[in-house]
Amino acid sequence: MNEVSREQGAGWPKLCKRVVLVDPRAFGLGGRETAVRNLADALRRIGVVVEIVSVFPGEDGGDYPSRIVFSNEQLYRRPVARQSGRRVTGTITRLPRVVAKRVRIRSERRRFRRWIERLHDDTVVIFTDPLGRQVLRESGYRRPAMHSPIFIGQHHMAFDSLASLPGDAAGIVAREFSDADGYVALSKEDAASFTTLLGIACICIPNSYGESITVPGRIESLERRAVALVRYSAEKRIDMMIRAFSSATAGGQHSNWRLDLYGEGEQRETLEVLIETLGVGERVTLNGRTADVGKVLGGADLLLLTSRTEGFPLSVIEAAQYGVPSLVTDSGHGVRALIKQLDGYLVSMSGGEVEYARALADVMADPEGLKERARAASLRVEAYAPEVVLGMWADFVGSIYARRATR
Repeated sequence: MNEVSREQGAGWPKLCKRVVLVDPRAFGLGGRETAVRNLADALRRIGVVVEIVSVFPGEDGGDYPSRIVFSNEQLYRRPVARQSGRRVTGTITRLPRVVAKRVRIRSERRRFRRWIERLHDDTVVIFTDPLGRQVLRESGYRRPAMHSPIFIGQHHMAFDSLASLPGDAAGIVAREFSDADGYVALSKEDAASFTTLLGIACICIPNSYGESITVPGRIESLERRAVALVRYSAEKRIDMMIRAFSSATAGGQHSNWRLDLYGEGEQRETLEVLIETLGVGERVTLNGRTADVGKVLGGADLLLLTSRTEGFPLSVIEAAQYGVPSLVTDSGHGVRALIKQLDGYLVSMSGGEVEYARALADVMADPEGLKERARAASLRVEAYAPEVVLGMWADFVGSIYARRATR
């Protein structure tokens, strides 16, 4: 596809000819990576040139012009010489490797900086994570006073999640984006918090789903299926989900329900042991991650999410496209707004596993109520259509260009 030859869509600022998306690892199947891909696709459909910068090697970028900053992630992240007590083991033999590593990283940073230096004010650079901006700063890049590209930061989690991240996450965001032209969060409350932290224009723009789909008619069946599209990691609390499902279906009640999970992560073996211990292996299945989300959701009745904290879970939006409501823990401002909009089920965090199990059992016992919520979800999800969300981006980018023109 020749992107440049297509007429740029009405509504998008005419001054912006290109958007560069800088992501830690594009394009994976995680929520952030999928949201980035959806934004890139929406921009390209209206004729905007889109380029992808992946800090580390990720998934195949398809036909997008893309570049990788660091070709070897392990080389960047791990020290060559390790400390052992008070001695540095193998310092002499490792010294050439240490020097080679530093030279290579410095060279790759410099190449990234020189590429960014060739961009002008017809380009918007969106950093989907602080890492990309940090690498650019470490390269020695300095934004020119005139005709520099527009820099926009983006946070794909809840503001409160900063407190649970290692190190001074809030300080890192402040350091990397206090000079940005704007910042985007996933809820109005989080945008207000980032405004206080950064002192720049911060607004709420939700994630969008991908292209619109045609949902095939469902075949009526007595069997019901709950699904989870989630990383098998501690913050997602999959163990709580499995125990709650076991409790809600104990004693033979709701025996027509099963739970299928799709994902990957370091807790997989622990979860397999839990399933065996609870004796629910015939009704709970741990699958690998899937690239065919439509196939999974097309046969589902309910999406489960038990995270400790969430920004704006794309799986909930994708489920709503297929008429699948979600039962979600109240894990952030974005989640709260999303579930309210889509008429899903929100469970208080204070009640923990017991309350989630009770809520799940109530949903299972009310098939007509579940159908009503399914219909509402499929209708209301249009609020997150690509063209709607892209309109918000267009307004925000346009306001930044207007502000620059008055300087």
